[in-house]
Amino acid sequence: MVGPSFAKIAARYKGKADAPTVLFQSIKGGSRGKWGVMVMKPDTKLSDDDTRVVVDWLLAN
Repeated sequence: MVGPSFAKIAARYKGKADAPTVLFQSIKGGSRGKWGVMVMKPDTKLSDDDTRVVVDWLLAN
């Protein structure tokens, strides 16, 4: 299975004040049920700083 596109993620969270926190937690802790039945496993390899860069990039698009 493949998750949503970066564009769809950015569109869903655009303008939401809690978006950086929600996305950070989803990347670091994983998520379930946000995009249907797909499960996103936690990313244990990215540092917190690198995760913030990814989140900032997603929200800038």
